[in-house]
Amino acid sequence: MVLAEANSKIVGYAVGSLVDRGEEQASAYCEMVFVSKNYRNRGIAKKLIKALVDYVRELECSQIYHYVAKWNKPMINASLSVGFSQAPSDIG
Repeated sequence: MVLAEANSKIVGYAVGSLVDRGEEQASAYCEMVFVSKNYRNRGIAKKLIKALVDYVRELECSQIYHYVAKWNKPMINASLSVGFSQAPSDIG
């Protein structure tokens, strides 16, 4: 978990998990990203995602996945801006 703080208050977080693949390198999932409504549109989500990705890289995971609802354009844009690629999907 990665936290974002402002004025000694938690205003956002990103949660990830690792998937152990036995003898293969582990993979990771960015499970959830949240930023308080009053702190959105300030680049906080992007910083949280980047911090989580950096941590996963330190663990030498082979891949990190981040599923985002196709209606959530701000989160899609934040994810793309830190290096995620968008896969075509019919899932809403």
